Amino acid sequence: MTRIETRRRLGQLTLGLPLIAAGLAPAAGRAQARYPEVWRMGAVLNLSGPTAAQGADFRAGLEFAATQWNARGGLGGTRVEIIFEDSAAQPARAVTAAQKLIQVDRVNVVANVYSSPVLAVVPITDRARVLQISAGATSPRLVGISRYFMTSVANAALEAEVALAFAKQAFNAQRISIFYGNDDFGSGMRDAVRRLWPASGGTVVDDEGVDPARADRSAVAAKLAASRPDAIYIALSGVSIGAAVKQLREARYTAPLLSHQGFESRDLFSVAGSAAENSFWTSSSNPEGGPQEATFVAAFRQAYSRDPAIFVRTHYDLGMSLFEAMSRMRQQGQEWTSENIRAALLALGTYQGVLGPFSYREDGTALRELDIRTYRGGEATVHLSAAEIQRRGIFDFGARRA
Repeated sequence: MTRIETRRRLGQLTLGLPLIAAGLAPAAGRAQARYPEVWRMGAVLNLSGPTAAQGADFRAGLEFAATQWNARGGLGGTRVEIIFEDSAAQPARAVTAAQKLIQVDRVNVVANVYSSPVLAVVPITDRARVLQISAGATSPRLVGISRYFMTSVANAALEAEVALAFAKQAFNAQRISIFYGNDDFGSGMRDAVRRLWPASGGTVVDDEGVDPARADRSAVAAKLAASRPDAIYIALSGVSIGAAVKQLREARYTAPLLSHQGFESRDLFSVAGSAAENSFWTSSSNPEGGPQEATFVAAFRQAYSRDPAIFVRTHYDLGMSLFEAMSRMRQQGQEWTSENIRAALLALGTYQGVLGPFSYREDGTALRELDIRTYRGGEATVHLSAAEIQRRGIFDFGARRA
């Protein structure tokens, strides 16, 4: 598998975000740890295959975070490098890539995406005591899966809970159906929705699973439409979402569609187009218009000549929080072991990312506030902000901070 090391400098771009000064003396009573000139982490991403466009966003977010820190002197003088490996979103290839990164490159942190590749790699990272981090794996099956797994995005079970509460209040929905993928993410989401919806007094009238790799789902779409639910929850990912939405509308299903953050994909809108209207999905709350947001967007545009998509932002937040935790560790004279890095991520508390505040939790999930977004006038837009969701009594994010 091709090894691609991130050595490219994107210019002396900075976001003007607070950075703790490096080089402070270690805490009293601690031995001085030794730090390398270059610290390398691994990243197993979908750089080829049908989801490669998302993979390019994932890579750009991590790359840009490393570039920002290196432009400021790195982690107290240690430069960050990222070794990228291509999994094509296939679990078997993700396992091979992770083994290479751990055994050959000797990394102790591996970023990975999508639930099935992450779950496949868990036994590898557990045995090696290597920390696996993600800003894209959200299956409910990942909650508490490993001491060596942490994510910076909301678990999809939380996303489903918010979306379903919204549907009940906004549409008085009582009967829903589920359109899911036969993979670890989709089936995990089906189980979560089947548990959550009846608990709130609703009825699941049908659920249908499909092979995420197949483009034609028209027969399943027609069956779900015929069940005449008040809403359909779509638990698919990547390019498969666009085809599912288009085929549901072709089956003359006009009621609301509900989904998760994966819905906000460039592939969805290019495939489904106007069929995506009257769709509502959860997404990390984005404080658009703030000074941190504006500075980030301007710097990214200068480096990449395009706007940062949602998946650039998620992976940028993942990288920036990781490097912030490691910078603090160096100030305290702590070794950069996997165990110590995990503890430092937990110790960050509420971290202010470009997608708003979030915190890492002991069960490997992250707490983030979520917006409800929709597709209107040819673009994705906020339908209800996290603050409005709380004000209307749909969901209380604050109650989950305990």
